Order: sequence, then C-alpha cells, then structure tokens
Amino acid sequence: NDGKVKAIVSELLDKAQREIGEPITEIVVGLSGKAIHCKDVPCQGRRRNPADYISQEEVDHLTKSQFNTVLENGDSVYEVSPQRYNIDDIVGIPQSDIIGMTGNTIEAEFKVFSGKRAIMDHRRVVLDGCGIRISKAVLASVASARAVLTRPEMENGAALVDIGKSCTEVAVVKDNIVRHVA
Repeated sequence: NDGKVKAIVSELLDKAQREIGEPITEIVVGLSGKAIHCKDVPCQGRRRNPADYISQEEVDHLTKSQFNTVLENGDSVYEVSPQRYNIDDIVGIPQSDIIGMTGNTIEAEFKVFSGKRAIMDHRRVVLDGCGIRISKAVLASVASARAVLTRPEMENGAALVDIGKSCTEVAVVKDNIVRHVA
C-alpha cells in the first residue's frame, strides 16, 4: 500500500531532517529481493581509430550503453557490471588492463542486473509524494559488498551473504568485479 508506505517514510524523513538540521532533497534507493535478475550480455564494437589508445571514457561509454539493453516484460536495467574484455585476438583482459591498449575490435561481457520497472515506479511515487528525488538506484547486495568487504577480499574473491527477515541475498565479488548476485 503506497499510501501507508508514504506516511511512514514521511515521518522517518521528518525525524532524520530534524536530527541532522538540514533538508533531505534526494536519496539513493537500494533494490533487493527476488524480483532482481542477472543476465550475461555480450557486446562487440569496431573502434573508429584502432591506433588510438583505449580510454576510460571509451570503456565507460560501452558500459553505459548496456543500460539500453532490451529486456523482456518491461524490465529495467538497474546495474551493469563489466566482467571481461577482448581486444582483437587477446582474450580475457581485466578492466584495469584494457585502458591504454589498442586494437580494431573491442568485445565485452557484462552482467546486467534487472527487475520489473514497477519496482522503481512504486518507490518513485512514494518518494515524489514526500518531496524527495531519487538520485540513483543501487542493488542492496552490491552496495553491502562494497561497504563491508575489504579490498583484498574483493580482489581475491568473497561472497557476502545478507540474511534478512524475509529474504537472503548473496553477492559474489572477485577481481573487484561483482560476478553474481542472487
């Protein structure tokens, strides 16, 4: 019931604003639950100038383009995690090593995390009613992993298990890359 949720959120926001002495105008929304799905999505592109070094901007553009992935049933993309890259015939390049390389063709494999558009629609209705703007949405399990795991754990590989009241979630991280969320 969005009306009941709005009333509770309004009360909590009022309390938080009084405590910090500042207005809250935007928030980051955490998404979790069984409605989030993970899909492997390959991407390939021919580079305009193969002699130019691959830049962070080029890699970021490739990643951001995955938010336009066409999904079934009106789902929305909520998170994109690059897994590995290939340049021409060099396979399995980590993101940290691809910057500064050259080549004709760049291929990438992404984990695309998606869910029903209604998930955000309901949150947006409630928060709009409270006068709050959503600055971004993040997967709760990914945010927890990034907040709790140490750099060595994220590099060497770790699974963060978040046991909640009605849902248990797992985030698997290796080489500083989110490999799976369930």
